[in-house]
Amino acid sequence: MQRDSLAEQDLSVRQRILLMLRDGDELSRAQIAEWLGHSRVSGQVNDLVRELLRSGDIEYTIPDRPRSPAQR
Repeated sequence: MQRDSLAEQDLSVRQRILLMLRDGDELSRAQIAEWLGHSRVSGQVNDLVRELLRSGDIEYTIPDRPRSPAQR
């Protein structure tokens, strides 16, 4: 697969995540993966969530405890 098509796929998934979260819903990575049609949290989902956190597009629900099991 060409790199450009991978970037387009990533952009599409990124946009889908942001659209899903725009109403202020709090979702776990597992819920995001399920909504995207993945059977489990994939590396792609983890990478995109980390990128969205770094860019400030999304934020932790418990900023002081990023590894908390209750994190959304």
